[in-house]
Amino acid sequence: MPEFKRIASTNKKSGQHDYWAVDNQIDWAYIRAPLAQRLKIPENTPIRLHVGNERTFGANHIYKKHRRKEIQDLLRKKYASADYIHICNVQAYAPAFLWLKLNSSGTAYTTEDDNKTKIYLSLTPSSLLVLTLHDSDREIYYSVTTLYMMSSNRGVDGQRIGRYRGDWVNNKTS
Repeated sequence: MPEFKRIASTNKKSGQHDYWAVDNQIDWAYIRAPLAQRLKIPENTPIRLHVGNERTFGANHIYKKHRRKEIQDLLRKKYASADYIHICNVQAYAPAFLWLKLNSSGTAYTTEDDNKTKIYLSLTPSSLLVLTLHDSDREIYYSVTTLYMMSSNRGVDGQRIGRYRGDWVNNKTS
């Protein structure tokens, strides 16, 4: 099982802009061809998880109060007892859920906002991952806005634009 921990952001706005890392890597996965071309972003644009806040983005938004029991129940089923205890001890519920889902494949969709992308991940339990593009002079990456369980892709609006593959996760992680 990978190790999840918080890493301070180089941004002056630390706290909610700090990162969750998986095995000391802030880049959890990458958007690759042909999806990268369809999104008009560079090949291997990373996906990152900020600590965030409960109202709008990041790990705290994924693990907001009304989703906690559902996420805990899922992780308890998917991970061995000792691994689940570790997740609890470091309060890494959202990172563990994200890692589980990024290792599955899914369909990418457009959104009403040009800098956002949705990925419907169909491996049980089906989930919707919403990403926001951060593009500055220094770097370009997608941050996780939210991730939640969703019973079917019928409720996903937007046009299908390609596939996300579970083997696009960072290979420097376990």
